[in-house]
Amino acid sequence: MAINQPQASALVFMAPFERPIDWPEYLRFQPLPEDELMVAEGQCLCCALKSPLADALRRLFMAVLTKKEPKVSVIYVATHSKTPESLIQTLKHAPFLAQRYRFGEYLCVNATN
Repeated sequence: MAINQPQASALVFMAPFERPIDWPEYLRFQPLPEDELMVAEGQCLCCALKSPLADALRRLFMAVLTKKEPKVSVIYVATHSKTPESLIQTLKHAPFLAQRYRFGEYLCVNATN
């Protein structure tokens, strides 16, 4: 299924690396300072006093709410973690995030294969 440019502009990609050089301008990209899902492996990120991913999700929600950013339909979070458990627990137990985001299906891709 092909995604057209207006649909793609409602997608946000968050990843623990800088925006790739050849990244299409219409695809929104948010760099993260670290792969905290990999580091946390099964622990809830909301238990940490400061979580860059949780902060990025909060900022994105507020920016969309105040119309500083266009609407968002899906957020993809790139990680080397083998399980989404940390993100699921964070979305369940961090009150602000739990009321605004829900976890959906995810796709695992091994770039070397």
